[in-house]
Amino acid sequence: MEYLVYAVRQSEVQLSDAQVNFAGQLAATKEVEDKARGKQEELAIQKNALRLKRHTLKTYKGVLETAKELPVEVFKCKVCFKYFASQMHLEAHYKRRHPDSFKVECTKT
Repeated sequence: MEYLVYAVRQSEVQLSDAQVNFAGQLAATKEVEDKARGKQEELAIQKNALRLKRHTLKTYKGVLETAKELPVEVFKCKVCFKYFASQMHLEAHYKRRHPDSFKVECTKT
């Protein structure tokens, strides 16, 4: 009988240790999942930035090719250094993308 009581107590101790170990492992797993989720979000942001940069590069290549072929006057944004085919397009760009800079440019002239 004493052996059965001893065996039950040992089983309870082992169960308690296993539950503590499980809780620790569960917390560690959740932490790793949170880190992975954060890295996935960072990766999505980086992919979007890369896509935008590729698009911008393609646009610049097109402008440069056009500039080589035709004697066209090109207008350059002083803030982000994009190129435009006309002053009107440049001013529209300033109004949309750099409204503060557009106000400064208007007051300078």
